[in-house]
Amino acid sequence: MLNGIKKQIICILTAFIVFASLITGVALQNFGNLSALAAAGQPECRYLSDMDYEPESKAGWVDSNYPQGRILKDTTVNNTKISVKIEGAWYNFDKGMFTHATANVYYNIENCGYRYFTAYVGLDKTITKNSNGVKFFVYTSNDKTNWTLQTAENPNVLTIGAEAEFLSVDISGAKYLRLHVDPNGVDRGDYAVWADAKLTNSPSGDDTVQSTDYYDELIKAKNSTDLENDRELESLVLQREFVRRVGQYALKRFTSESEDNKALLNWLLNDLDALREFMIGGAPGYGNYYNSLTVLSNLYRNYKSDLNNTELLHNTWKPDRTYGELYRTMMFSIALTHDVEVGSWLQKNRVENQSDPLRRYAIYRYLYTTGRFIATTKEDGTPDFETQNLFGSLNVEEMRWIMYNIIDDESIIWLNDYVQTKINAAPKSVGGLHTPHPYIAYTDPNYNNPVFYSEENKDYFNELFAVDDRENPEQKIGMWDTSYTIPGGVDNETYTLQVSRGTESDKLQKVWMNFRNKFGTGCVCGGISKSGTNIRGVRGIPCTVIGQPGHAAMLYYSKNTDGKGLWRIDNDVSGWTLSTKNERHLLGWGNERWQRTHATIVYFNLAQDALNDYDKYVKAEEYVMLAKVFEGDTTKQEELYEKALSIQPINLDAWYGLIKTYEAKNVAQDKYIGLIKRITDTMVGYPLPMIDLLGVIEPLLDSTESIYQFTVLKNKALTASSVLPNTATDKTLQPAVARVEALFLLGDADTAIADFSFDGENAGAIVWAERFDNAGIRWKYSLNNKKTWKEVSFTAEEPHVHKLTAAELANVTEENDIYILIVGIPDKEENYFKIDISSKPAVPNTLYANDNENKILGIDERYEWKYSGAENWTSYSEAAPDCSGDKTVEVRIKASGDNPPSDVKSFEFTKDKDSDTRKYVSVSHLTVEGFSSQSNDPKRPNYAVNAIDGNINTYWHTDYTQNILTSGNNPYLIIKIDTPKYVSGLDLVQYQYNPNINIFAKNIKVSVSEDGENWTQVALLQNLEAADDLKTITFNESIYGQYVKIEMDTYGIFSTVSMVNIYEDATKNTNTGDNTGDNTGDNSGDNTGDNSGDNTGDNTGDNTGDQPQDTPKGNKTAVIITCVAIGVAVVAGAAAAAVIIIKRRKS
Repeated sequence: MLNGIKKQIICILTAFIVFASLITGVALQNFGNLSALAAAGQPECRYLSDMDYEPESKAGWVDSNYPQGRILKDTTVNNTKISVKIEGAWYNFDKGMFTHATANVYYNIENCGYRYFTAYVGLDKTITKNSNGVKFFVYTSNDKTNWTLQTAENPNVLTIGAEAEFLSVDISGAKYLRLHVDPNGVDRGDYAVWADAKLTNSPSGDDTVQSTDYYDELIKAKNSTDLENDRELESLVLQREFVRRVGQYALKRFTSESEDNKALLNWLLNDLDALREFMIGGAPGYGNYYNSLTVLSNLYRNYKSDLNNTELLHNTWKPDRTYGELYRTMMFSIALTHDVEVGSWLQKNRVENQSDPLRRYAIYRYLYTTGRFIATTKEDGTPDFETQNLFGSLNVEEMRWIMYNIIDDESIIWLNDYVQTKINAAPKSVGGLHTPHPYIAYTDPNYNNPVFYSEENKDYFNELFAVDDRENPEQKIGMWDTSYTIPGGVDNETYTLQVSRGTESDKLQKVWMNFRNKFGTGCVCGGISKSGTNIRGVRGIPCTVIGQPGHAAMLYYSKNTDGKGLWRIDNDVSGWTLSTKNERHLLGWGNERWQRTHATIVYFNLAQDALNDYDKYVKAEEYVMLAKVFEGDTTKQEELYEKALSIQPINLDAWYGLIKTYEAKNVAQDKYIGLIKRITDTMVGYPLPMIDLLGVIEPLLDSTESIYQFTVLKNKALTASSVLPNTATDKTLQPAVARVEALFLLGDADTAIADFSFDGENAGAIVWAERFDNAGIRWKYSLNNKKTWKEVSFTAEEPHVHKLTAAELANVTEENDIYILIVGIPDKEENYFKIDISSKPAVPNTLYANDNENKILGIDERYEWKYSGAENWTSYSEAAPDCSGDKTVEVRIKASGDNPPSDVKSFEFTKDKDSDTRKYVSVSHLTVEGFSSQSNDPKRPNYAVNAIDGNINTYWHTDYTQNILTSGNNPYLIIKIDTPKYVSGLDLVQYQYNPNINIFAKNIKVSVSEDGENWTQVALLQNLEAADDLKTITFNESIYGQYVKIEMDTYGIFSTVSMVNIYEDATKNTNTGDNTGDNTGDNSGDNTGDNSGDNTGDNTGDNTGDQPQDTPKGNKTAVIITCVAIGVAVVAGAAAAAVIIIKRRKS
């Protein structure tokens, strides 16, 4: 028991000493480290620029002003401070030496009392061209004759913009020091500098901050990786990561600037909860930790007493959270977003439009503590719609999207109150009033518009944007009359905030200028979205502007009923798949180069899902940090990355680290395949991050088998993502976003192993993807659902195309897809690549075999044909079949792409049996000369010409908008024959397209004309049955003419004709048209036209119906005979009669 207590005490003391050492430089191994030569009271260091160099010293660029060349102290030739790049940032130095190459500068250091010479060496920032780089050397000597090189024999060439190198040389016992700069061949523009060059007793220059190597030794010495239970280890790991990210030099520089900075680091690094939250809060928005820590130092100095507030927030989602913890989150969020200047998106350079981090903290503290994130309340006074709970529950990564609100500080509280004023007036619209749309008109902005600055409009705008007086709710306070005095911090006890107003001579732009007013001003998408982030931000809602093609939208945060965060798009045009952002993303996921293969906003969904399990995210990230300690020990790193993934399987940083560890270990290909399977199984809810991770692995695959498996797994994973149901919230909180992204990626991704097409250049062949070119492949395929396989081999040199036999092609159907597998890969479902064969097309019912035309109508080049019993098919694009005579013709839609051929449809043709007196006139000789009306609906192209196209499945329809029964106009159709003929009869068919609509003719009159004006009636059909039968009409005597007119009375409001066949008497000479001779006919005799008797043609009684009234011209008087029994009428004259036969319709 006592031993256990002793161990705990020792651990606590060790941790305390380590914390203290980071600030004070008193590391455990550094006790007694000072040189014995150091005298009591001796200065910490002595700068070379405070010493005289020896007379024989020489440098480049010699002239009368500089006889020894350019050797300068604490300045450059441009009269600027010495500046070099360290840890990615440029730093100016008050002390240092400028020595233009070629340089040799000597110092007498005998009895100096220091043990080390240190300096940062490189090319000064002021050099921009000419120099090809320099090399730095340091020598020591006891006699100025024999020199010992103390640095590398062949050091790095330091070029323009390169990182400076830190030199630390042990000068113990030496009397002389020589600094040498080699020009690397050409001494031109070689502005070589020795920044912070000094003699010191610390090998690192000073020990205020320890290096990552120092922490690596402490961490490894613990022989433990249990971050879940070892708080000391967790502290060391976080401290090391802090030094790694910020930089040892940056921290040294930072602590040297002020006692406040030292106090900040002392707090931050000795408070584990604070350090953890800061590190998990992510990198500064623009990567400048130095600026970020400077902001945090000021916040800590001004508001550190806030951190001691232990009162509970009583937050719904974080019930144990205190005000002090919320304030700490706010401080970190501001520090990490204000590493660059923040302010309004309008005139950011104006002082009135900028954000002061200390003031912004005070503003949001005020908004929260005064309940200004509560929009509406219930009858009992409790919050109804509010963001108070949301704001109070945010972590640093989420709150950053509020603190980086691109608005001026002085407008924040006013805008919050203005939105609340609108909500008070329309509480049921509270949700919409947190968006920009009710406030802004879409129009081109003009922020210099005089209406904004005119004195005569001041009162108008002041009242228009007035806010409710919270102390007197029935009153309002004008925008420019509103003044808020809020508590501040140490530097400023209070802040007074009031929206500034511009004038005609000093145009100051503010967010209110985008809002609706009587002058019709507004803004377009960019202004709408930026104003929208302002509105949500001042109401405590994380929000940011995102880019879409030619558009700006917004991404904003909310919580579901379980308190889990999610992001949605507002002012959207292009959706998730085309939304992007150049600035830092949530968690920084989506910002790395390997992650930017597509628009990256979808990474927010993965990052937020990781944050929704915050404790797991924290611990996983700490294991990722710990893995960096063991660089070079890939076995240990793999173990730690696996540990991180066991805690949070969707942690992107852990996956990437594991992939890079595999690469460093040069693992076997099967290990990569196993890793790919794990990634695709785990990350199926996040298609783009999944694909990007696979993209890191893909270049590491070097075998045909592994590339094949990679492609199959990638394709299956994307397909699985594309069909995620909405219930799959165990995979992602927003399955719908995953589906959309996966479908987008499937259209963009190269997921094919091989392809197949029934037509084209490689018709009927399996063609492997180009990525397999120049690789030998042994593979197999199945055409019967994997029951049997056929093996194929390709050499690397030959085309990777395999032609299927005709018998095999016959088996390629919708039911029998093509399956492919590389020989040697396990014969498992997950390894099969399937080429989907689509369903075969259906032959439409609109095809029609016209035995008179000897053609199949409705055919196009998609079809192929053969005679019954033949083997080979012929495409209609090559030739059409000869359908004359007795034969059966089979047709089908050709196979194309991945569609197999359609089923076969057979058509019977017979030998022509027309008599010479009733010879069929081909439709190629017919045109439509006139009609009563036709369809005027493009979606129903049932035009008059369809009646003579030879296809019974197309039809003429009267105008759909006209009722024949009430229009007073009977439908008619006039057909013209290209040359006059002796017309001897016709066929007519009507088409009933809807059983509920009676389109049939009750009475039909047929007339013939030579000139299209003077008509002879040749047939009248009366009291017809309502049926689509074929009506064959044969005239007893043919009649000479070029025009045939068909008129109808109808049963219903519409009428149709689907086919008209016209016949001629080919025995008569058509060269003359006088029709004299035996067939003239005076129409006298028994069949006169008085229509007397029971069957007269006056059609009185029930069967009347407005019969056609035209009578034949000339001496051919028509006689109408009604045949009631069969429902047809026979028209006859003395010399001409019509025989009508009704048959069932031929289809």
